[in-house]
Amino acid sequence: MWEIHTFGNGDVIASVLAGIRLLMMTGPYTGLLLFAILLLSALAIGNFMIDRRQYFPLFFGAVVVFYISTQIPVDVLVVDEVNSDVADQVVAGVPLAVALPAYASGYAGWRFTQLVETAFAIPANYSTGRSP
Repeated sequence: MWEIHTFGNGDVIASVLAGIRLLMMTGPYTGLLLFAILLLSALAIGNFMIDRRQYFPLFFGAVVVFYISTQIPVDVLVVDEVNSDVADQVVAGVPLAVALPAYASGYAGWRFTQLVETAFAIPANYSTGRSP
């Protein structure tokens, strides 16, 4: 399970992730991506017949985008570091294309906040309270 650290509005982030999950993991979006890959394949074959350039990297990239945005779901734990009234929320089935950047940016912000709080004197009511 991947943790996304937020600094306020953790419940809103969890709701947004649930909405993105419903949008990207259902039929219309998946069908639209498959249609785009089919169209891209037809154009690549047509261009190959005309100028003999190979478009395999482009096709491979489209297939990778399809799989990471619709076929690889991950579970995400949204942790609100500032607002202790908001419970940690688990959002199941978030697409990898959304969860990976959210996890990376959340972890970078959380780690940077820990470093700042250990290096400088922060008033107690402004610290996240989880720094060593």
